[in-house]
Amino acid sequence: MTQTTPLPPVTLDRIGEALTALNLKFVTTSRIADPPVALERTTIATGFENFSMFIDMLDTTIRARSVWRGEPAADRAPDVLHLCNDYQLQSQAPAMSFSTGVHDTLVITMHQFHPAPAGATDAQISSAVTAMIRWAMQACHTLDTTFPDLVDWSTNHG
Repeated sequence: MTQTTPLPPVTLDRIGEALTALNLKFVTTSRIADPPVALERTTIATGFENFSMFIDMLDTTIRARSVWRGEPAADRAPDVLHLCNDYQLQSQAPAMSFSTGVHDTLVITMHQFHPAPAGATDAQISSAVTAMIRWAMQACHTLDTTFPDLVDWSTNHG
């Protein structure tokens, strides 16, 4: 019988190393400044042109939550619901949903999970994080093309 070496646990520090290797800027925080929100646990926050991504650990699972920068008016909820449902039917990930935001707008979010109960190598963490980013990019591209009137990234959303 061969003995295997256990894999090191996945940690936010190791996820941060993967993001650094991808030349991505990020912060590790427990609070979002705008709008002010206290997070339930320490989180890595990074941003892209059309979405922000928040990565944390739920026990041994990597969780990535992304928020599209577009802000549909609340009266567009039926259109957003239709898009979210269609996206779920046609895509493996991420799960897309929406909620009511401030100023009578909708917040469209994407959720992804990558379980790693046995730990992971650095390459596995990098692969998981890269896949989560790519899937969020694809989802946000769908949002950008479906709602082109909402695409105005001239305002810095942090």
